[in-house]
Amino acid sequence: MMIDHNWYVIGEADKFHSNSPKKILINNTPLTVWKDNHERYSAIYDVCPHRGASLSKGRIDITTNCVV
Repeated sequence: MMIDHNWYVIGEADKFHSNSPKKILINNTPLTVWKDNHERYSAIYDVCPHRGASLSKGRIDITTNCVV
């Protein structure tokens, strides 16, 4: 798990589509990143705590802005 607070380049803005989760790796840590309709970015650890599945394979609930 990342514990430092450094900035990392995660990709070009035009490669992230609204409400579409995308998996990235930072220091070998898998993250799911997405942006909402207002160009605000969010990220979460990519591994589902219940099933161990990749959260980037899910979808974004636009009402809650959460991975489902």
